[in-house]
Amino acid sequence: MLKGLKITLFALLAVFSVGFLADLQIAEASVTSEITVNVEPEPEPDPFQLIVNIDGNGSGTVSWDDYSCTSRSPCPAASYPPGTPVTLSVNRTGDDSVFSGWKQDCSGTGTSCTVTMGQARNVTATFNLNTYTVTFNANGGAGTMSPQTFTASVPEKLTANNFSRTGYNFAGWNTSTGTYYSDRQSITVNSNMTLYAMWNETPVVPDTYTVTFNANGGTGTMSPQTFTASVGQNLTTNTFTKIGYNFAGWNTSPGGTGTSYSDRQFITVNSNMTLYA
Repeated sequence: MLKGLKITLFALLAVFSVGFLADLQIAEASVTSEITVNVEPEPEPDPFQLIVNIDGNGSGTVSWDDYSCTSRSPCPAASYPPGTPVTLSVNRTGDDSVFSGWKQDCSGTGTSCTVTMGQARNVTATFNLNTYTVTFNANGGAGTMSPQTFTASVPEKLTANNFSRTGYNFAGWNTSTGTYYSDRQSITVNSNMTLYAMWNETPVVPDTYTVTFNANGGTGTMSPQTFTASVGQNLTTNTFTKIGYNFAGWNTSPGGTGTSYSDRQFITVNSNMTLYA
């Protein structure tokens, strides 16, 4: 408030004599007066508020002036006079996180940003966890599998194997350094890596054949005999009987016109067959 403002007033006094203008006499009188005037000052402008937020699934810190906050603690509100420049900076926390960029009144992916407080400002910094790629290698097999993306330190099941290899069974995955993983195992990944399919040769199951025994007029029972292809063994001992007859061996034909085998003969079989007494 301004006080004591001195104002000097000058007045011209015209003194007229009785008579005509020619007799006009002019006298100057000086009048001085002190007047106090109260002047209201211009009001201070209201400050503007700066609101800072952190989002994303990663970790980091935002700092500006004497303030700072982390992804796990709320950011303080700060007020600034109009026109004040404010510079904010970011730092990620740990190797698993990455700064992904600014939003709202800041933009870009630089680690610092300056806003001018011409109005209220809102700034958001985003930190995300790193992502890594697991590539699948058929390692002699056939087929295709898309790479799988993992978020750092977040467990996830491996994609089910889709490779195949003739004559082999899938036996899991292995890294180039020898770490084994089973099919669809839940794992955490903190670097890009390639998984190689592991294969076990499928055991060859040999064919088997059945030899059926026919009494061919005789009596009794005999169980069928199983043979492995190309693997020789003795025929089962005959147990059939026929009154008035002696057992004379086996034949692939009931009339005896086929291939003959003696009792307990060592033979190889490569098809199912019936032997007639």
